[in-house]
Amino acid sequence: MKADLSRSTDQPGKHYRGVRMQQGRVQLDADWNEQQDILNRRLETETRDSIGKSGVPIANPGFLLDGNGQNIDVSAGRLYLEGLLCENPAPLALTSQPDLDGRISPIMPAGASLLPLPPAGANAALTAIRVYSAAGNPVQPENGLYLGYLEAWLRHVTALEDGLIREVALGGPDSATRDQLVWQIKLLRVGALNADLDCLSDIAAWNELGKASDGKLAVRAEPGTPPKDPCLLTPEAGYQRLENQLYRVEVHEDGVAPAKLRYKWSRDNGSILTRLTGWLNDPAPDEIEVASIGRDPYLAITAGCWLEIFNDDHEQTGRGGPLVQVLKTEGNRVTLDVANATEPLGDELFARHPRVRRWDGWAPLNPVAPNAGDNTGWVELEDGVEVRFLAGKLRVGDYWTIPARTATAGIEWPQAGGKPAFAAPQGVLRAFTRLALLRCQAGVWTRVSDCRNLFPALTELTNLYYIGGDGQQAMPDPLNPQRVALPSPLEVAVYNGQFPVAGAQVRFHAPQGLLQNGAVDTTATTGPDGIASVEWFLAPGVLDQTCTAELLEAGQPAPGKYADIHFSARLAVAAAVAYDPANCADMQAAGVNTVQAALDSLCQRNHAGGCCVTVGKTGEFPTLDLALRELLERGERDICLCLLPGDHQLSDDLVLDAKGEVNLLVHGAGPASRLHLRGEAFELSNFAGLVLRDFDLLCPEVPQSLRLFGNVRLHLQHLALRARSEPGRSLLQIGGSVKAELTQLIVEATQQVAGGGSNHPGFALMLADGTGDVLVADCRIVGRVSLYGESTKDLLLNQDQIKRLGPLLNLKGQFGSLRLRNDRVIDLRLADEIMELIMQQLDTGGEVGIPVSFFSLVAETCSFGNSFAQFLASNLALDRNVFDPDGELAGMALALQGKYLGNFCNRGALLMTAGHNPESFGNGALQVV
Repeated sequence: MKADLSRSTDQPGKHYRGVRMQQGRVQLDADWNEQQDILNRRLETETRDSIGKSGVPIANPGFLLDGNGQNIDVSAGRLYLEGLLCENPAPLALTSQPDLDGRISPIMPAGASLLPLPPAGANAALTAIRVYSAAGNPVQPENGLYLGYLEAWLRHVTALEDGLIREVALGGPDSATRDQLVWQIKLLRVGALNADLDCLSDIAAWNELGKASDGKLAVRAEPGTPPKDPCLLTPEAGYQRLENQLYRVEVHEDGVAPAKLRYKWSRDNGSILTRLTGWLNDPAPDEIEVASIGRDPYLAITAGCWLEIFNDDHEQTGRGGPLVQVLKTEGNRVTLDVANATEPLGDELFARHPRVRRWDGWAPLNPVAPNAGDNTGWVELEDGVEVRFLAGKLRVGDYWTIPARTATAGIEWPQAGGKPAFAAPQGVLRAFTRLALLRCQAGVWTRVSDCRNLFPALTELTNLYYIGGDGQQAMPDPLNPQRVALPSPLEVAVYNGQFPVAGAQVRFHAPQGLLQNGAVDTTATTGPDGIASVEWFLAPGVLDQTCTAELLEAGQPAPGKYADIHFSARLAVAAAVAYDPANCADMQAAGVNTVQAALDSLCQRNHAGGCCVTVGKTGEFPTLDLALRELLERGERDICLCLLPGDHQLSDDLVLDAKGEVNLLVHGAGPASRLHLRGEAFELSNFAGLVLRDFDLLCPEVPQSLRLFGNVRLHLQHLALRARSEPGRSLLQIGGSVKAELTQLIVEATQQVAGGGSNHPGFALMLADGTGDVLVADCRIVGRVSLYGESTKDLLLNQDQIKRLGPLLNLKGQFGSLRLRNDRVIDLRLADEIMELIMQQLDTGGEVGIPVSFFSLVAETCSFGNSFAQFLASNLALDRNVFDPDGELAGMALALQGKYLGNFCNRGALLMTAGHNPESFGNGALQVV
């Protein structure tokens, strides 16, 4: 504080507990002030250790920030910060803070350390949160996320600022001064509107703003230099003035751009302060008038000293005022060296309680490095008092006081190793804490999160805690329904902090069932261990039941004050235990998913067999075709057949038309069930639902084709199909399904080639149309895959034909979709009929209309072999596929829209497109054109 002090004797490292006055002794200001410092340190340390760095009492939670249109509301209440008590007695708007003038923008500029002064022409308080433009106009702040924070600091108050300090009965003497705790709420922009930030985020700008000062100062009295001639006396050294002084060295500017790094000093602790009563040009251009020159010639404004001119705006923004040297004084008129002031002396200085403070000098602050020599960087203030600064962060207002004594011709300063020690600033005390994260958009503020830490009073720590009894089950007797007791009681505990509370009342409420007193409510009293317990009897017929425990206060509920404990329990019945029907297809089809439903299903069955009718040597039917014919003749419409492990054959052709009335599941035991065909026809058509899974189908000797047409729902899974094929008769032919799913198949089709044997890839899969939704996933297909009909020829379009096709293409897409996922396909072709139609219409030069195509075709994570892949759909997407063509052409894609993302190619190749502008990204060596 800039008071008229003798010195500061507080020494925290010595752990003094108090100051004891003695009778008949001189009363010194330093003793009384040390007693106050000891007391403050004790209170603030205790508060900090109890509450932490920052905390808000739950009973009186202050400083909640909440957006209110273009302003922010601040709630009334208290907050403790670094042991300091901050109080807001009434709710207010952010622009109406008691210690931040409404003209001052509360938004901290990027990279700044202090709030800016309002423009010279800003005389009206802001009614909304604004920043000032370069022209001095208030404008909306930039959109973004802002950290609302509180800064607390100590303001020195004298009778000049608060007239009530003076005792008018004694003539109004200037007696003691005051330390005032000032709090201010400010805003710091920390990110864009969509920034991923919260109250715990590490924010560099915030860290720098709240970082404590670590620059330091060392002080010494001028050392004597022994003369080289031993016959001469040592020149005078040390402190040379005739008065005891308390020097003050204070940071005037902190060096944060555009400010310079400067300090100022006073031999009287900066205590000479007076009101500014007259301004420049009234009448002389370089003269001002002050309320008082000073008490005596030594403690007065005199020629050669420097005056700091400041007002409330400087004090509230933490800034120093302009420094200007005094040329002469006459009465209360002071002539200034205006031309050499550190800043322009604008008329705005003579407003809002203008004051002047005397300083005895100022200079640029040039710190030394930690490894600088002992005699490097010393600067003399006056009369043997020398200082030097150690590099580090400094804030405006950081200060050091230096007692200088004539009796010893020295100064009082801590030593280290016999040399002046570097000491941290003695103040000004400043503390920072986060309050809220807020969003500003078009000038409107909303709170994103509340960053305050709330705490209860030490006497309000009693609460209710769970001990045991939750989640129990009890088995009822359906043949004799009655309430059934849980195996263990419900238990809760009442604790005050870590100590149990005996005699507390806890009310239990069970809407279903009864408690031990025969009612749905009962009150239990805690024992010496703080635990209260109750027995609970569950009601029959209600599967899930609950019970609530609440702590009473004077026999009555206290809503919102204590935690309620909720217990749940359930009846242990088979209907509440899950059953997985994955291995029982008929139960899966029937939706059986509980143990109760499974047991009921088994109870209602013909117990002569298992879940499905078995086929095989030891089964209910010897062959698959015989089983199907007989069951259909019986009128069965939901059929499940199991191919027993072993080898199977057909006794005749298997050609069935279910006329949309039959659901059929045929499954085996995986590779252990093998169906061998010898050229018999295999055609299953018009089933409402057809599922074939978990067996192998083999026909290596003669061409074979599995024809599956008109089946509303078709699902082929875990099948291995290995057979010969021939042109026009693919091994697997599918069409006319509303939904078809082919998953985890191995399809290996071979063909007889003249002079080349029968192991060449043949015709594996044919999809006849584009009307249904088709999924082919996790399949390995060796042989040609034909779309929209059979492909028996090697019909290809060259690059020129594909380019000419683009503007002529007209797809009359159907409503079906084809999804290829994680498949391995060596040859993908369009039907001969489609290719021939395209070629014919290209030759005529007219529109190329294709009557059939999928509305959507998506191929993802597939591998396409060394052939020319052909794609056709209204909407096409190729994602993360692998192409391995023999030549420079990987294939062609005909579509109205196409997206190609992240595909791979083992060599540079072209994927030719037509009918659309391809959207492609990250396709490596595959060039989509």
